[in-house]
Amino acid sequence: MRRPLVLAAVLLGALLAVPVAPADDERSVSASAGKGGKGKKCKKGQARVKSGKRSFCVSLPKGKKTVTPRAEDPRLASIKAGLTPPILSTPDPKDQLPPPLQKVYRSFGPQALEGMETAVARSLPKLDATAARPRLLARAPTAFSSAGSGSGYSENIGGGMRIDIRLNIAKVASAEFALTKTGTDGRTITVTYELPLLSRDYEGFHGDPCPDADGKLKAKDGLGITVRSEVRSDGGKTLDEYLLYKVVDKTDLRAEVGDDAKLDRLEINNIQEVDETVYSSAIYSGAQVKATIVREGTVDMRSGSLNTTINNVDAAVSLAGIASLFPAANRAGIVGRMKQAADEGWKAVVKTETDKFKELEGNWLKPNACARIEFGKANRSLTLHRNDTGSETARVNAKPGGSPSKATWEMKNQANAFITPPSGTANPSNFSYKVVHVGDGVEVKVTLKAVSKAGVAEESWIQKTEETSVNKIVGTFTQRFNLSGSVFEIAGNATFERYVPAVVGPVDGAFKLTSGLYTYAASGNANQIGVGPECSMRGSSQFALQKESAFTVFSQKFDGLPPFEYTFSVGSEFIGGLPPMVDIETFACSEKAKEFEGKHFEWPASVGFFTATPRVSPDGIVYADTVTITQGPLTVTETWSFEGKP
Repeated sequence: MRRPLVLAAVLLGALLAVPVAPADDERSVSASAGKGGKGKKCKKGQARVKSGKRSFCVSLPKGKKTVTPRAEDPRLASIKAGLTPPILSTPDPKDQLPPPLQKVYRSFGPQALEGMETAVARSLPKLDATAARPRLLARAPTAFSSAGSGSGYSENIGGGMRIDIRLNIAKVASAEFALTKTGTDGRTITVTYELPLLSRDYEGFHGDPCPDADGKLKAKDGLGITVRSEVRSDGGKTLDEYLLYKVVDKTDLRAEVGDDAKLDRLEINNIQEVDETVYSSAIYSGAQVKATIVREGTVDMRSGSLNTTINNVDAAVSLAGIASLFPAANRAGIVGRMKQAADEGWKAVVKTETDKFKELEGNWLKPNACARIEFGKANRSLTLHRNDTGSETARVNAKPGGSPSKATWEMKNQANAFITPPSGTANPSNFSYKVVHVGDGVEVKVTLKAVSKAGVAEESWIQKTEETSVNKIVGTFTQRFNLSGSVFEIAGNATFERYVPAVVGPVDGAFKLTSGLYTYAASGNANQIGVGPECSMRGSSQFALQKESAFTVFSQKFDGLPPFEYTFSVGSEFIGGLPPMVDIETFACSEKAKEFEGKHFEWPASVGFFTATPRVSPDGIVYADTVTITQGPLTVTETWSFEGKP
């Protein structure tokens, strides 16, 4: 009769106990029911407890609103709670009551409970390895094999105690632990935990691997644990106590990502259903506790701090036999300790889910894992030439679809063109280019990186180029002479065509003038035409350029590549061996020279325009410069602007 009395005393102690001081747990928030009916709510810091048809509110320990997430496998946290379930975890300050389950372990030896917990902790990764699958919270929904397999081993934990472990993988993963001690009355504790499959939606962690265009993503996670503890005597022949502990933990997760592609916040909604039952061979067996614990919290993913906003307990306590006669309000001790055990599991859940989303974040921070850059023109769809200019559109798209409203752009590198990168945070954005180098195998390339709520993207815009042979050089030139106020100006245009084939490269060679005209104009005072400064002069006319004028271009290294040196000269086309003449009229003469008013003079309008030394073209396309020469009262200014053409 000793064992039935032990169990009865254990249950009696559980009922009469008051809540113990809390660990670092969250603030309790009222559940949605009250004493004697559904309309009245429990006060803050209370939980609803049902006993038969009766419902009432009990006080729970108060604590801090925030907790520190604990780095522990949530499976291990639940199994450890099941090893010494709250229904039997009764404090006994005077040590007058028969021992609860913790003391049953201590009766085997001081290291018995710790050794069992250590063995369980070691078994989980071995069970995962046996199943050839990742950690349970990260498993795929159909990862379990229907074919059974198993393995066994033993651990000596000191004090003559040995734990025999047997792992099994079938439709349900399970592990069995048998604690024995040599030289005693043959008592054993056998603990079996199982990891049952849950519904498909909550069978392990699964959800969105990438944020959407608004930086949001969702996931679900689930955990099922069943722990059975058997206390036997007489060499395992007699079952003295049998305890069953079941936990179903379901979690809904919502995350938000910032414009820098890093997690801002993680919302965790966790519902835990706990079922504890104790049986024995006595008439006092049948005690049961069922509870639903709801926790909601938000993790600041930048700082790691957790703000628990909801922590509700809704429990039903059912006791059989004589124990059911004790006042129901005393059952608060059971519920309070159950919540404390669940709070420890909450810390582990928060840490696990936070780590999982950090792992996801690490993935979408890799370029192109969750976001891509799309250009307006496909790669190698254009053939660009030297000095070509243009603009291009770049847009960041989220892998799930859509485009974020903003993105931070960075130009990683550029080649063979001058690139003006995107500015600001617009999406889409634009960049502009001017082609510098071209030729066989030469490509214009710019690589852009974009960071947005959708993740990190990096892509290169690449276009073909070709070198167009320069067969013409076309442009304009001016020449201005200012001698003590007498001004003579020349403005002309010229077209040179290749007459020596390109040998070294597409630009090098000699070109002859095929057509060209210039205008010769006189202005300022008439001093230089022999009238003196007392009169002004005017007159202009257009003339042809000499067709033998030449333009030569050669690469500086004689390799056909830029930069290029060039020289040219243009001159007047003589008529009958004589230079062209312009008619100049004097006007606005002073009184001293009024006899010259309206007189006409023939003046030589010849031009001799040439580069005194070789000039440099950076690309063989643009030939432009300005030269100013001053000698005493004479100032000569020359400008030219020519362009190479196919």
